Amino acid sequence: ACVLYTWRWFAAHADNLLARALRWTREHPHLGRYAAALIDPNRPESPSLVMLAVCLLAISWAWFTLLASLLASGGPLAIDHQVHDFMWSLRNPLADRLMAALAAHGDAAVLAPAAAVPLAYLLWRRRWMAASHWVAALVFGLALTSLLEQAIDMPRPPTAPAGFGFPSVAVTMSTIVFGFFAVLIARELPGRTRVWPYLLAGVVTTLLGFARLYLGAHWPSDLVGGTLFGILWLLMLGIAYRRHVARSFWMRPLAILFYGTFTLAALWHAPRSADALLAKFEAAAPTMVLDPEQWWQRDWAKLPDQRNESDIRRRWPLDVQVAGPLEPLRARLVAQGWRVQSQADWVATVGLLDDDTPAHEQPVLPATLDAHAETLVLLHDGQTQDEQYALRLWQAPAVLHDGTPLWLGSTQTLRLSRPLEVAALWLPERDDGHAHAMVKAVLGDFESREAPHPSSGTPVLRLRTSTVRSSRK
Repeated sequence: ACVLYTWRWFAAHADNLLARALRWTREHPHLGRYAAALIDPNRPESPSLVMLAVCLLAISWAWFTLLASLLASGGPLAIDHQVHDFMWSLRNPLADRLMAALAAHGDAAVLAPAAAVPLAYLLWRRRWMAASHWVAALVFGLALTSLLEQAIDMPRPPTAPAGFGFPSVAVTMSTIVFGFFAVLIARELPGRTRVWPYLLAGVVTTLLGFARLYLGAHWPSDLVGGTLFGILWLLMLGIAYRRHVARSFWMRPLAILFYGTFTLAALWHAPRSADALLAKFEAAAPTMVLDPEQWWQRDWAKLPDQRNESDIRRRWPLDVQVAGPLEPLRARLVAQGWRVQSQADWVATVGLLDDDTPAHEQPVLPATLDAHAETLVLLHDGQTQDEQYALRLWQAPAVLHDGTPLWLGSTQTLRLSRPLEVAALWLPERDDGHAHAMVKAVLGDFESREAPHPSSGTPVLRLRTSTVRSSRK
């Protein structure tokens, strides 16, 4: 929207801007002669040059304002932390792999072929000026970005491994590659169709930046700074290119080569790198270490009593705590009629649109706790076809010092909902502890205790799966 409406505004006001600029050049002959060379109306691309020049001034101001703010604060801004925490709370297994694939579009394995093939075509067609500007855009853009990354010591987000700094190299180079290619071909397109290369550049850069922000790879200021720097550099180079190139040539083969190569490289690289990239941004391991006996007696109350969601409807109570392996618990519940559901993927999610699928065959969508998906989901048929009971278990944000794993669980009564009669969704509803009582009754063989959580009063069932009561053997 920003690209489109900015373009339309400039297209509607270009003539007026040119007239004002020409009057200024006549009133200021010393400086005006340089501006006159830039906005000469005898050149057909003068309106585009004015757009580039105005954008250059605006982006330069925004870039140096951001840079001064970061240097003055000595680190990430307050809004960086707020946006990072909000994006981290959005983590979900259904989106993780998709976002990792989108983030991989900025890797060298995708951008390098997309840049090399058009360069080879320009050299083959002997378009030396276009080829030299294309090389300058890439080489100097990468060099200046690396220099800034070394000069500005910006602390990385806590979720980002080494190699992710300020400004974002992937976002900066994507901005330069797609932005300057738009400068190359837009001058050869007729009328309003000139906006399309810029729109594509904006869409690709935005998707890439959002995906990396979602994964926690960068602060928002890294992405904004990288984008502004990329635009600043391509505007400078774009003005130089437009001033020195007057010879037109057929751009359709060049556009097909660039966008086609980028698409093929992205389709080949993204699925192969998504899992490895996602592994770098897994949620941090638990840092709280508890004594086993102290946890059993009172430290269980240090663990959260509900999910940390901004939406109050999704702050499900965490009314089960388990110490030990989950296999004995799983086997016991399965023996009593519960069934294990594997984590739903996109294929299963699309299947929610199928009206012919029986209700109990529709998957329960995954949920996260501290960016971790459920380790185990168990379901049991309810009293009606549109009802079932669930036990979700996540890795707890703590471990016992003897190495015993801890798990947090939520018992739920699920009701089948059909919003707008389009899809079938299993959603939790208030059940006055019925699902909790069912789980407690089935798992009575294990050593257990129950007490209300001091923060909310919610009854919390504590289990040790490695210990079975002798009276129930």
